[in-house]
Amino acid sequence: NLDFRSAPYRIPAIFAIAAANRLELRQAGLTVEQATALAKLAQAELMPSAFIRFEGSRVHDDWNVLDREAINEWQIVGGMTWSFDMFRTRETLKERTVSYQRARTQQEQLVETILLEVSSAFKRLRRTEQEIEENRKAVKFRRETFKITKHRYNALLATYSETLEAERELNRTLGEYYESLIDYKLNLAQLERNMGVLLQ
Repeated sequence: NLDFRSAPYRIPAIFAIAAANRLELRQAGLTVEQATALAKLAQAELMPSAFIRFEGSRVHDDWNVLDREAINEWQIVGGMTWSFDMFRTRETLKERTVSYQRARTQQEQLVETILLEVSSAFKRLRRTEQEIEENRKAVKFRRETFKITKHRYNALLATYSETLEAERELNRTLGEYYESLIDYKLNLAQLERNMGVLLQ
């Protein structure tokens, strides 16, 4: 039986699958988010903080809230504070900005590495598919050759060694065909591992 069905994976879908499933990419994304939040927090510490407060009071003699002679007083108090250790805050911001840039660079390098792994595994898979197709054609040809040689041998038009040689060639090409099927399965497993679909 020479039936073979190719895997449904295609470019660029394989890259999207890897981006969604690779744990390292998700971890790198979280690290970048955390570094971004810390850098923004350090930047916020360089800015002044403002506040506003409402105050009110009601003055009357008999504690009657409906008393029209009572006196109401309202105040709005606002202010701004800007107290920090300038040197330390700037150094913290610098450190956190560097941490963010480092995390971002590592994330970009990781994405590049994973895309290269996925791309290479996909190319190997496609190459193996071509080998399967070539070996399948070779098997069909060798089967037909063996069949013809066998008929010729039965009709005393071919020697026993010619028939044996035709059978040997058929077995050799069958071996190559099954070997390419095994390689395909291995390359498919590697691609799925690189995409994060198949666990290590």
